[in-house]
Amino acid sequence: MKKNRIIILTVLLVVAVLGVLWLYVLLRDYETTGKPILVYCAAGAKTPVLKLARDFSDKYGVKIELQYGGSGALLSDTEALREGDLYVASDRGYINMASGKGLVDEVFPLAVHRAVIVVAKRNPKDILFLNDLLRPLLRLALGDTEDTAIGRETRNLLFKEGLWEAVEERIEDRGVFKLTVHEVAEAVDTGSADIGIIWDSTIVQYLDLEIVSLPPFDDAPQQVVAVARLKSSTQPVTALRFARYLSSEAGRAVFIESGFKAVEPDDVP
Repeated sequence: MKKNRIIILTVLLVVAVLGVLWLYVLLRDYETTGKPILVYCAAGAKTPVLKLARDFSDKYGVKIELQYGGSGALLSDTEALREGDLYVASDRGYINMASGKGLVDEVFPLAVHRAVIVVAKRNPKDILFLNDLLRPLLRLALGDTEDTAIGRETRNLLFKEGLWEAVEERIEDRGVFKLTVHEVAEAVDTGSADIGIIWDSTIVQYLDLEIVSLPPFDDAPQQVVAVARLKSSTQPVTALRFARYLSSEAGRAVFIESGFKAVEPDDVP
């Protein structure tokens, strides 16, 4: 019995020592540069990442700077500037692009979401069919197809239905491309647009919007939100710790609370 107690105490002591060493390495890595951890964060993931960044800072005393934008625009920034520590994208495809360009190393999936068509509450324009996107007097708001993950996904889905070219012409005639998914949602929320396409994780922040259930969006694939460590990181240990914090069980719970769905093994390419 006494021997078991000694073993347990020894294990606890080793765990405590390892914890202290981990915190020492973390803070030493952070203090070497004196700069905050710079995270390029897709606007669609802003709510959970901001909360987790504040929690991490409070817990470990590490400052985190978040730079928001469309996933595509942020990828262009990381490639051009070659600085920063982490990249959070709303679509794993952008992480794969970053990997192909040699910009990132370790990758962690965080959550999933899918594209949906949204209108004002009670659907005042009676949007009932996908072809309604082409009605002459309706104003459309979509994500920019080059700079945003939601724009890229919108184009892919509508292209498969043979509607993309016509919708693109409608946007140029009586619509607008936005630089973030939240700008699309706000356009519909404020009435400056009649229809928008956003992530289902975004709509929870807009109480006056509702989803219109239409194919192919009903069966749209889940897109994986992921974080990757940038090879440009000057604080690789601290950056990796924050990435793991985002992808921890507690971190993923924050994503779910923010309107995302849990990532499953089948969702990760």
